[in-house]
Amino acid sequence: MEWTGWIFVFLFLTRVMITDVKSGVIENKVIIVSSVVFLGVAGLENGIEGLLLGVKMCGITFLVLFFFYLIKGIGAGDVKMISVLAILLQERIWSVLLGGMILTAIYGFAGMIKRAISHEIIYKKGETVPFSVPVGLATVGVLLQECMG
Repeated sequence: MEWTGWIFVFLFLTRVMITDVKSGVIENKVIIVSSVVFLGVAGLENGIEGLLLGVKMCGITFLVLFFFYLIKGIGAGDVKMISVLAILLQERIWSVLLGGMILTAIYGFAGMIKRAISHEIIYKKGETVPFSVPVGLATVGVLLQECMG
């Protein structure tokens, strides 16, 4: 991915993380506009092969994550956000997804430990984590790791 792709990924993630943390919603208009931009960038950077691979990875990612949405393990906005990221990240999306899950688990365990220490109820039913934040952090980690070799 060239520098243009990096810029659009970071702009997308910044916007998504802010709205997800503030309101718990990932806006469809951001998903749609980013999809079009990411497809254009994939095509410009890597030609028709890059464009087709981006579309394929977006579709595969959506199908895999849709199962987790059906069992209430992930929100619909998160499914769309990660699927759109797959257009530019392509095969790297699986590393991002794994990293995001690990960071979410760490966050959850840390919260439980904090509540246990302060003698509060350890598990709060309905408590959620804005998944865009760990996914965003994992994306940065994966892309920086790629840059460093």
